[in-house]
Amino acid sequence: ASAEIEKVLARYRAWKGADLTAAFTLVTDVHSHTAEIAEPVDWKDKKAHIPLAIRTAVLADADFVADLGDHDLDRMSTSREKIERRMASTVTLYEPCPLPVLFCMGNHDHGRPLPGEKDPPVSNARFGEAFNTLAGRRGHKLVLSDDKSWGYYDMPSKRTRAIFLNTSDSAYYGYSEKQVQFFADALRAPKGWTTVALQHYCIVSAIGHWRSWRQKEAFTGKNAALVQRIAEDMIGRGKGSENGVTWDFTSGEGGSFAGFFCGDSHFDHQIDWQNVHYTISQGYARCSDYNLSYGAVCTPFERDRMCLFELVAVKPDKGVVKVAGV
Repeated sequence: ASAEIEKVLARYRAWKGADLTAAFTLVTDVHSHTAEIAEPVDWKDKKAHIPLAIRTAVLADADFVADLGDHDLDRMSTSREKIERRMASTVTLYEPCPLPVLFCMGNHDHGRPLPGEKDPPVSNARFGEAFNTLAGRRGHKLVLSDDKSWGYYDMPSKRTRAIFLNTSDSAYYGYSEKQVQFFADALRAPKGWTTVALQHYCIVSAIGHWRSWRQKEAFTGKNAALVQRIAEDMIGRGKGSENGVTWDFTSGEGGSFAGFFCGDSHFDHQIDWQNVHYTISQGYARCSDYNLSYGAVCTPFERDRMCLFELVAVKPDKGVVKVAGV
């Protein structure tokens, strides 16, 4: 693993050169179905790969680590105690990270209702408290929502803002209006900055949705079209109002927008859609050939022999992004 990490770092450093660069490692769709951390390490348990993503970020002198969700608490929903042990394992693996870790909630992270209960066992607030308080305990300053399940992290020395969103907020897929307003406001970063958006679900059905999803209303994403419109107006310096959300980028505030970085689909893909860039990372999950969207790539892998996380880098002065698989 160390040799492969060094190969990626060598390519990254050559690409970076002396340019101002913000960087992060991206982990998504771990879908680990065991609550405990195995001793000795069981590399077939995908959450065991998390320390390698942290190591890569530290060696790259990166700015943060992004976890885009789907730890798969659904599979832990036989008891509240098992869910809490599974969440504690993730905290234990990320806790040594000296960099801030930004967590996005996945559609399998609320858990299924326990016997005799109506609501999922993991609320947005429970998820946010468990994971998005880690950075603060390390002395890093995040701007967080009331329930801590979305927010942003500023890197003034890199003139970069990372917004992290909860795409299962008030719907299986989707955003509350309050979160959409937060997103619109957060896009107005200081002049000369670049903003990136991190989230689990890709809101562009042309690349993000499985073939078997596309006709199902639950998978269209509450307020997804509104978020797309706001991002497009940010690029085009427009303004608007819808569903009680208002935005105005006509003054030129907000710098540039590097796009959305997503997981969820279980394949790799990217597209420039209405002048907004979207990248999907396969992460540690798979997709059948039938469900692949056009142009998508799903990499077969052996968990005890391969990692599947990315090193992502953004050059705010040049408006370019590099994604390198590790």
